[in-house]
Amino acid sequence: MKKYQTIARAHEKLKEALQYRRQVHQGLEKLFSTFHLVVLRGAQFRWYDQVQKEKMIHGAATKLQRVYRAHQLRARFVQIRESCLMVQRVIRAYLARGRYAELRRRKFQELSIHQRHAAATTIQRYARGYQIRLWFRDVLFKLRERFRCANCGAIEPGGAYCKYCGRHRTTFGPLSNVLQLHEKWPLGRSVFSSPAGPDEPSLRKPKVPLRASSNNVRSAFKCAATS
Repeated sequence: MKKYQTIARAHEKLKEALQYRRQVHQGLEKLFSTFHLVVLRGAQFRWYDQVQKEKMIHGAATKLQRVYRAHQLRARFVQIRESCLMVQRVIRAYLARGRYAELRRRKFQELSIHQRHAAATTIQRYARGYQIRLWFRDVLFKLRERFRCANCGAIEPGGAYCKYCGRHRTTFGPLSNVLQLHEKWPLGRSVFSSPAGPDEPSLRKPKVPLRASSNNVRSAFKCAATS
């Protein structure tokens, strides 16, 4: 800035000197036109040389000022550009951090919802499995009570008489008439018939009576489904 002020002051002084010399030149021309003297002509030549030198100095100063001003403008432009880039960098970093925080929060929410759904699904699966096991145990108990012979304890899903002890179906367990599981599993007329009399034939007893087991329950399911 000081250099610029110095150059500006020198330029003003040069302008004043040029104006003064121009006035002197005009006065000399008037004197030369009036007095055609050799002395005045030599002084005029010397004056012309000095004016040319001052013009050259003035042109150099003007060029120097132009270059200096262009340099200042470029430096200021570069400074403003760097400041803008820095501000943009800071703003973009701030926006990126905000976006990252928002995406991270959404991701954690999605993971939390997924975990809750997975936990609820697992709980439902275990609860349904538990209910199914309870239901299956109840069904097995009812089937065993329904098809178990009250006399020998063997499970016989079909037939009017127990083929192991020869007793009538009405001798099956006390819940045989009550625990009817479904309409597809009728017990037939023999359930409501009278017990076997002394004149009615009976089946022979087996050597080894059949006890309640899972295989017998499966056969009871099959027989009830086909009947």
